[in-house]
Amino acid sequence: MRDRTELKIGVVGGGLMGHGIAYLLAAAGHQVAVFEPAADIRASLAARLRAIVDLLDDDPALLQRIAAHDVLAPAVQGAAFVFEAAPEKLPLKQQIFAELERSQPPSSA
Repeated sequence: MRDRTELKIGVVGGGLMGHGIAYLLAAAGHQVAVFEPAADIRASLAARLRAIVDLLDDDPALLQRIAAHDVLAPAVQGAAFVFEAAPEKLPLKQQIFAELERSQPPSSA
């Protein structure tokens, strides 16, 4: 059996792709922080994640490994990886990556 290391992982965007990415990472045993600035999408995140649990008949306890954030910096602080799942709008993505560079500087490892 392979030894698993639990990582903190950030996901930028909690919409169509982001919530699924967050779910899969949490199901693999990682702590996941989802940054979603839109209050309505952030508010629906728990219900959409719970729907996946129900569909796959998974352990609902895995949802405790997912936290939603309305600010980027705390969501990515200390993250080993950050997945970007924002809408396909170039100015938005440029803004996100500029903020990621300020919030999560490259590691020396």
